[in-house]
Amino acid sequence: MGSYTELKFKNYALFWSKNHLFSSNGMGLFLPEDRKIIAYEYADNHKENYPAYVRKLSSIVERLDLMGYTLNRAEKEIKECIHPDITLEEFLKILSYIDLELDDTSDFGTYETTEDSIRFENIGLSGYILASPEAVSILNKYRYEEDFLENRPYLDPLLELRCLAEIEKYSDDNVVWEYYDLVEGGWINENDIDVTGASPSYLILTEGKTDTEIIQKCLDTFHPDIKDFFFFADTENHPFGGTNDIAKFVKGLIDIKYGGRLIVILDNDLEGNKAYQKIKSYTLPRNFSVHVLPELEECKKMETAGTNGVTKMNVNGQAVSIECFLDLSLAGETPLIRWTNWDEKAGKYQGSFEQKIKNKLKSKFDDAYNNRFNDYNTKKLQQLTSFIIEKAKEIYR
Repeated sequence: MGSYTELKFKNYALFWSKNHLFSSNGMGLFLPEDRKIIAYEYADNHKENYPAYVRKLSSIVERLDLMGYTLNRAEKEIKECIHPDITLEEFLKILSYIDLELDDTSDFGTYETTEDSIRFENIGLSGYILASPEAVSILNKYRYEEDFLENRPYLDPLLELRCLAEIEKYSDDNVVWEYYDLVEGGWINENDIDVTGASPSYLILTEGKTDTEIIQKCLDTFHPDIKDFFFFADTENHPFGGTNDIAKFVKGLIDIKYGGRLIVILDNDLEGNKAYQKIKSYTLPRNFSVHVLPELEECKKMETAGTNGVTKMNVNGQAVSIECFLDLSLAGETPLIRWTNWDEKAGKYQGSFEQKIKNKLKSKFDDAYNNRFNDYNTKKLQQLTSFIIEKAKEIYR
């Protein structure tokens, strides 16, 4: 009879295969800790407990986005699969009407069609749609003359899953990958299952070790569900020596046609912005995303010291390093930006915290990380990591 593996949500099978593993696309949804023992259901209500991968749909959303299954892409493909005039909002409304508690609906003959209904064979959820008059009535507005949707492209099941995640009634339900029948049947070994390498990777390039460590620890703390998507250039053993060298490194990656996804994060100071402009002057491939640190409200009125004495200034664009995103209240003194190098061309000074302030802020950050950030203001750090994640998602847009 053979053995089957299935990736499913409720009673909807997104992927299945017989006697072999299906595409790795579905594997990237899970982390190693998602392996759990669950009840597999067989004929005649027979059940057996075996390992499977299980993760709540709401915690898969960012993984789907970083894998390229974004709502933006979903809307484009929905228009290609159904009709150019249908909107994402209308498709989500359709999904809100369907009932995924129904038994297998892959047999379209189960539901009687009328002259006003159409067949939706290019949509994996078609059986559920045909079971809902409300859903069918919406799709019928976008029918082609004497043309079934079966003649249109097929809608990717993982895009359907991403859309289902927008439906509130499904957010707490589990996505399940049942694979153990293949192990029991002798088609694969347990160690053939490796979810760690199934997701795409994003290389993050920063100006140095401190930047890398801070971003790594923030991803680990605030975004544990997706931290495996990101890895960092080794700036400790192979230092770049400054923003100019980072620009050269990026140019080298362009020249060798580096195919991975690259995110460059530069300081939002004078030197960082110069490097940003230089890199942006290159013909950047779509998989490269280059940015300076986002502006901070707190840095619009910061204590600075220079030729005009001590005064409050907006240091965004001239002196914002990653230390500005730390909890400045723990510096032990007023964190003062000192203006140092004059840039003749820009007509501005480059500024930064003194090294002793940087060291103290980093030390307090490390202590707070080890203490799960108790009594530490993480608002700016969460803003920073969210910024990086959003820029990663935009690579697919």
